[in-house]
Amino acid sequence: SSGINAEWPLRPGCKEKIDRCKTSLQCQREDLKRLYLDSVTNGQILDLLARIDKVREVSGVLDNYIKHKHYQHATRLLKTNVALLEGNLSSVDALKDIKEELKKEKSTDCDSALIPLL
Repeated sequence: SSGINAEWPLRPGCKEKIDRCKTSLQCQREDLKRLYLDSVTNGQILDLLARIDKVREVSGVLDNYIKHKHYQHATRLLKTNVALLEGNLSSVDALKDIKEELKKEKSTDCDSALIPLL
């Protein structure tokens, strides 16, 4: 450290160059932090979109389970997706129709076979 300080007068402009490098590194560090936070946010958005896609496909899968008399699978699928729609995805307006459809399915079509399993 003392050797470097002793050489400063011999190298004009060196301190300014080092200061500019420090500033540049700080800016790059902030950019990396911003990019990291963006990637985390985008990952959460992708996860949410994947959940939404799965919920949108539930109706067809549920009908297929009931058609093949797999009532336990249908019940499990119905319960988990209704809970998901009432929990994490409750604020998604585009899924309100699906939510109502699944609730109606739970209360009407599945009364005879599925309700005893709930």
